[in-house]
Amino acid sequence: MTISSLKTTTRKGGFTLIELMTAITILILLLLMVFSMVDQTQRTYVKASEEANQFREARLAFESISRRLRQATLNTYWDYKFGSNQRPTEYIRQSELHFVMGETARLSQRPGTVYPGHAVFFQAPFGYVIEKEFRQFTELVNAWGFFVEFGDDRETLPAFLRGRVSPNSRYRLKEFRLPSEEFEIYETADERRESQSSNDNKWFSQYMGGGAKSLAFKRTVAENILTLVMLPMKATPKKGSAASDTFYQDGYSYDSRTGLGQDASNSGGEDNLHLLPSLVRVTMIAIDEKTARREETGSNPPGLIPSGLFKQPKSLERDLRLIEEDFNDRRINHRIFSTTVSLREAGWIRRDARDDV
Repeated sequence: MTISSLKTTTRKGGFTLIELMTAITILILLLLMVFSMVDQTQRTYVKASEEANQFREARLAFESISRRLRQATLNTYWDYKFGSNQRPTEYIRQSELHFVMGETARLSQRPGTVYPGHAVFFQAPFGYVIEKEFRQFTELVNAWGFFVEFGDDRETLPAFLRGRVSPNSRYRLKEFRLPSEEFEIYETADERRESQSSNDNKWFSQYMGGGAKSLAFKRTVAENILTLVMLPMKATPKKGSAASDTFYQDGYSYDSRTGLGQDASNSGGEDNLHLLPSLVRVTMIAIDEKTARREETGSNPPGLIPSGLFKQPKSLERDLRLIEEDFNDRRINHRIFSTTVSLREAGWIRRDARDDV
């Protein structure tokens, strides 16, 4: 073999500069594609994680509402009603406890802009106490409740921060929890069994405003909760069923003491005295902190939920769709939590009308 032929063979087995540059270019393009996919995946993961963290507090609060509401009790029993001659005239349901839900502004007698949506107040055997000697009694009865309130965090700031940081005004989900030591309903049991009065709601309304009592027994469980919607129901809605078969006649309101001292025949066909609603549809609407900062208007509520919504139970799904569409158009990052809670004690007590003796 000659030297010239050997050189020719060697050149045929190698790569030209153009081939190397082409290969490097293709490799760079492949790496760019891989890096782009990795970056996109990472961004998606980070965004999903951030959204999950943003609404984690709201989700935990919503689960707490559902869990605690399920344990509501009235401790209803049957007993005689006595006439003027101290002889029994009727055999009726009795209870000293109270379950009430409805518009927060109406229940609290405070402005609806500050107290939007609905609230629920009830008693349950949570065993929440302050004194150490009572902690062994794990099923003592407490008064409990949930509602949304708009305001600043001035009262809850540590003393050394007050005056140094600006108050942060937000919608907040509040949890009212009265320890067993402060529970006084049984002290007026005889009066409560006989008549319904305007003082029936004092066991919770006196704690809803500001002051020492409010700070002691009311706490924030989640921020940026725009509204809480509570709908009592007789049964799960079915296709073709009448609204009267699903919803109570008072719509979004329910009071276990309605009709106290009246004859059951005057209740308009519904005798719910000292009874819990069978089901409660719980809906909560939350936004993220970034949206809250963008929409804030200082100490004035931003009013993101129109006041005309959530008035008719049969329109609940339509109202939620309107909010969903409006928030999506305005790019408001939000979550709507919704579930139906079956109250554990609701099926234990007969709903028969009161019997004559």
